[in-house]
Amino acid sequence: MLVSLTFFGARAQNTEYKFGKVQKSDVELITHPLDTSASAVILADIGRTEFRYSSNQGFTYELKRLIRIKVLTKDGLSYGDFSIPFYHNQTDHENVSLVKGITYNMEGNKVTKTKLERSSIFTEETSNNWMSKKISMPNVQVGSVIEITYSLSSPFLWNLNTWYFQSEIPTVYNEYNLSIPEYFDYQFLHSGYVQLTKSENSRISSQITIQSKNRGSSGRLVTKTSYDTESITYYIDKYLWVSKDVPAYKPEAYIASKADYISKIEFELRGTKFPNQPYEAKMGNWTTLNKHFLDHEDFGTTLSQTGFMNAELAEIAKLESKNDQIVATVRTINQNVAWDEKNRIYSESTRKSWMEHNGSSADINLMLVAALRELGFQADPVLISTRQNGVVNEAFAMSKQFNYVIAAVEAPEGLLLLDATEKYFPIGVLPERCLNGQGWRVSESKPGWLPLKPSEKSQYRFQGIYEIEQSGIVTANVQTSQSGYSGFRAHRKFRMDGEEDYLKDIVDDRTEWVINEHSFDAGKTPSDPFKCAFELELSEPFIVGAEKIYVESTQNEVIDENPFKIEKRDYPVDFTRPIHNTYLFKYKIPKGYEVEELPKSIAFALPNHAGKFTFNTSSMNGEIQVLVDFRIEKTIFIPSEYSILKQFYSEVLKKCNEQIVLAKISNE
Repeated sequence: MLVSLTFFGARAQNTEYKFGKVQKSDVELITHPLDTSASAVILADIGRTEFRYSSNQGFTYELKRLIRIKVLTKDGLSYGDFSIPFYHNQTDHENVSLVKGITYNMEGNKVTKTKLERSSIFTEETSNNWMSKKISMPNVQVGSVIEITYSLSSPFLWNLNTWYFQSEIPTVYNEYNLSIPEYFDYQFLHSGYVQLTKSENSRISSQITIQSKNRGSSGRLVTKTSYDTESITYYIDKYLWVSKDVPAYKPEAYIASKADYISKIEFELRGTKFPNQPYEAKMGNWTTLNKHFLDHEDFGTTLSQTGFMNAELAEIAKLESKNDQIVATVRTINQNVAWDEKNRIYSESTRKSWMEHNGSSADINLMLVAALRELGFQADPVLISTRQNGVVNEAFAMSKQFNYVIAAVEAPEGLLLLDATEKYFPIGVLPERCLNGQGWRVSESKPGWLPLKPSEKSQYRFQGIYEIEQSGIVTANVQTSQSGYSGFRAHRKFRMDGEEDYLKDIVDDRTEWVINEHSFDAGKTPSDPFKCAFELELSEPFIVGAEKIYVESTQNEVIDENPFKIEKRDYPVDFTRPIHNTYLFKYKIPKGYEVEELPKSIAFALPNHAGKFTFNTSSMNGEIQVLVDFRIEKTIFIPSEYSILKQFYSEVLKKCNEQIVLAKISNE
């Protein structure tokens, strides 16, 4: 029997934006009033997703999209290149088709069109399961209007495409239409700070026509085909979202990820309910999501696969201390398997990663969980979202919010969170990319949320002794020490880049330093402070006048600008980890000079002990000392606290810019 289903439903049509119909006034634009400094402006971004049915594939969805962009400056020329990602697995794939594009330019008083050629479209593999359709638009110039349209069809109904209402350039008009048959129950997650101009939903009645083909015999040699048709009434839930005159998303200091704040709507299939069938839950609550991962062959199943490392585990099992066993397991894995810098929640193959000495975060940390379980520990994987990926919204049980997995183990002192991708971090210290809200512990017995908090501060110590020689040259002896997260980053960078590149980065950051001698002390373990020592001259010495010498009190080491510049901020400030920096500057007073002006000592703090700044000065025995202590104890400041934090940094900058004035001693 052949069954075909046809859906009949009304389709809304936005007649204002049609492919190939660009207004001359848009091509003539020089700047746009929405943002006169913008390099480009999205004039229109319109999408429409509808469901289809075929007897071969069953249900699929199709996204049709139209994008129109005005290029305003040279920096905007990059918007002539497009990338359309699409997904595939071992059995099925998405398809990008019907790609058309036009570039519009003014020639004299006439609008010219240059059409996109097939030769400017190619496909590229970006990861194991992702491809990308790369498109380079022709004849793109400052002043061009670029227009592209395409269709993406997908059999992966669990993962409707995320729709973005905001971009890194301003958007004049954005519209998304979504039509969902009543058989599919989707969860929506709307995030961001853009107020929608329109948000509507309605339900319309439609019909499914089912046609059955039957072949039967009406006699000895005659075969007769008959057709049966049946019409079934069903409903379509229609959604429309519109945003207009949307400002560009502009990155600000101390933001974990634009994914947390850029306006968008995400979807995940919660369940299905077909005629004459019970509701089938797909995902939708954390219990079902937990079971999904436990049962998944590329997640839960891998937790019993350790045969490839039996010899190593047998040696580790001989260690008497449970803590030593945990440390040895982590080090055995991260010394044998290098992280490929890919964030994954499913493992391609832990065995393959072990044999090839290379793997993703899922390969490495699921391998770690399996190894710890084999040694008798209670260990579980923990799903997280890295800082770059955005914070997980715990109200929505959507697996697509996660992009990384770590390990949790019951250690003698309590629960320990581990990430074996990091060779140069102490055991039990998560890298900063993992410090993002909470993670979900996937477990048979103890599923639930675990806080992802920093276990260390970021600490930096600076000491500089400065001397003005008779020739006017300024020499300095500088020593630094980094520990906590600052130290861990230094250890990793030093060991991965090497001493030469590490030194080059220091010189690039401090162009006024002319380093004559240097030394680095990385200690024996990542927990040891990372120490540097330098003998140097300053290529931009103190300002020496006929009668006075002007000395920058903190040499721009503490702060060189206020990172908080805008008047009002809608996003939280996220420092990730507490900060504690101390600085000691010693200035030897040249012979024949005395102190005329010395910045006054001062101390001030943020409310509720969230931060503190101390600035102390003294002068004795021919030497000036400036001691600075800077602390941020609170890691997240909400928008209502922004003005106070901004003022705090402003006062710190103002104080650190104060000068020491030395004057020649009068001979009278």
